[in-house]
Amino acid sequence: MYSKKAVYFNYKSFAASFFLLLFPAALVMLGGSMAVATLSLYPILGGVVIAVIIAFPGLPRLLAINANADLKLDKFKDALKKVKTAGRLPFAPVSVHIFAAYVLILNGMLDEAKEKIDEIRLMEMSLPEKSKYSATFALLDWLRSGSAEKGLEKLAEINRRGADEAVYYVAGKLMNICREPAEARKYNEEAMEMHPGNRGIMENLVISYCRTGQDKDAKLLFRNLYYDLKATSDSFYYMAGIKIKENKKSDAVDFMKAALETEEASTCIISRSEMEKRLKEAQETSI
Repeated sequence: MYSKKAVYFNYKSFAASFFLLLFPAALVMLGGSMAVATLSLYPILGGVVIAVIIAFPGLPRLLAINANADLKLDKFKDALKKVKTAGRLPFAPVSVHIFAAYVLILNGMLDEAKEKIDEIRLMEMSLPEKSKYSATFALLDWLRSGSAEKGLEKLAEINRRGADEAVYYVAGKLMNICREPAEARKYNEEAMEMHPGNRGIMENLVISYCRTGQDKDAKLLFRNLYYDLKATSDSFYYMAGIKIKENKKSDAVDFMKAALETEEASTCIISRSEMEKRLKEAQETSI
């Protein structure tokens, strides 16, 4: 949901701050007469440096990138702290506000996410930002209404050839819920072709393969997801279903336990109560 662009300013800022610390220190060591004068400007220089770093859009972007790294490890609360800070900073880009709304959704804070969405609606957005906004709004509509079809309505007017990663991820997830399995699989395969390293898209495709009976493809893709990016609770759940079909009940129990142990986002398709029910059934049949 968030890229690694425009962080160069942060590195330059920190390098400049480091230089401001070293320069007068070097003058003192060399006995330079400018040292005292330079040191006397420290409060002013320090204030200017801090103000510039805080005000420049590079800092909220950097916080958003770090928050995205937290999401890949299912650290939703840590990501939330970072995006809240990023959103309060002056000159935070629209993309950061959209990402903040997405993180609020993952944490189940739907009312706060709706307030953020309403705030973003009044901002000027580029075409890619409008796509991410629509994708985030679609997720929110699904969760607030309980209808995946209603969420998909938010994406209906977007030209698929111009859609970005966020739109494909959200559409694939919602289609897995409410569309025919073959139709959802075709869409997720197209998304996977465009963004082969995206964790959410890989999860969507694992689910699609499980639902269309392509167990071999599902297992191969799940293995890549598990070892390369970290498997999700939904993917563990669907893989447990394959193990049950293969009559490997103890493996199914292990997968179901892993699903319950994986931190759950509010956007998970399978509820914890359903996972607990299936775990109990698998444990009873494995005895």
